[in-house]
Amino acid sequence: MPVANEWASIALALSALLAMLFAGWFIWRRKHNEDGRIEDSLPIIDVPDTGTAPVHHAVNIHRTQAEQIRPHVKLEFRPERATLSFTALTVKGTLVIENVGKEAATVMLLRATMISAHHDQAATIDAFFNRSIAIEDNMIGDAKAGEKIALELEISIPSQELLSYTVAERQIIVPIVVAELTYRWTAGKDSTRLACLVGREAQPPQGKMGPLRVDLGPRSFGQLGQRSIHA
Repeated sequence: MPVANEWASIALALSALLAMLFAGWFIWRRKHNEDGRIEDSLPIIDVPDTGTAPVHHAVNIHRTQAEQIRPHVKLEFRPERATLSFTALTVKGTLVIENVGKEAATVMLLRATMISAHHDQAATIDAFFNRSIAIEDNMIGDAKAGEKIALELEISIPSQELLSYTVAERQIIVPIVVAELTYRWTAGKDSTRLACLVGREAQPPQGKMGPLRVDLGPRSFGQLGQRSIHA
């Protein structure tokens, strides 16, 4: 019987050790979530699918035999940091303009803004691209064939225009950056459009992102990512 008692004591000690290890793992995981990782309890951002082509495209006005040597300009926004203050939400990042075509894109003009995701966001995005929303054009210059240009971009939404929603007793917001670049070439005028969600990126990146919480007061958000959405 002493042997049986000894094994019972060992089993009890192992059970206690496993319980301590599990508790330590739980605390470690929770701490890493609080340090900026996407919290398990937060909703994830789903990219809506409207069944149409992505807005990353170039609109060709004059189709000619020289189309194969035309410019083709691509836009990509790389968010770096978002800051929530008492007066606005500001997103800073880099807008990459790349001419992957075989002719220069000249007289490039850029319009860009940011909105909050909401149930009628498609109409708001369309209004931007239809120029119903007055956003000033900014002269960018030219992009030679194969040239890539990186621009620092900082866009804000005033606090009174922020559209948040409640999930699991948390107020969250999902910013959407929209941009349009028009340019000229020898056969006419083209444009390239961009619309992308901005959210908290997991490390390593996953298919979906986490939203930004606004119910905790002014703060900064790092480790951001973006996902293109459809028009």
